Amino acid sequence: MRPIHLFAAFMSWPREAIAVQNPQAPGLIRQHERYRCEHEAFAAVPPAYAEQVSLSTLVSETRSGLSGAMGVTIIDYSAGGIGLRSNVFIPKRAMLTLVLPGVAGAKGRGEVRATVRVQRVAMLDRSPTYYLGTSLDESAEGQRAGAAFIEALMARAGNVLSTKAGGGA
Repeated sequence: MRPIHLFAAFMSWPREAIAVQNPQAPGLIRQHERYRCEHEAFAAVPPAYAEQVSLSTLVSETRSGLSGAMGVTIIDYSAGGIGLRSNVFIPKRAMLTLVLPGVAGAKGRGEVRATVRVQRVAMLDRSPTYYLGTSLDESAEGQRAGAAFIEALMARAGNVLSTKAGGGA
């Protein structure tokens, strides 16, 4: 039998299908290149998932018509998802509506929204602060909203701290 050369197999795959190994987090595989940023936003559990995850009124409020909204910071993004820093623990697989306010040219309230699913949760420090690694909703409508959200983040490129996200998630 002839040996299989993995390099040749990788070269024949579409570039976006090749997973990226994060050198600062061994074992963590990325499908998309991530970009670091620092944008204030807010997130809320959509009403359809409110029974699965309920937030205390001590950490949430009503914002832009969303009840149970909490402040988050978007700290990185890619074509497939968005990384959030939050003072509130949200369990894996929970759905969130993410809102980026103050977007020029956005319809309605001057904000963009996207539905994301929490894929990874890591405690960053004891204050407590959590990293929430999310993926964009995979439905057709979710992908359109996600694309608009990522475009809004890219339009704020003046706030980008560095071109590539290093460690974290």
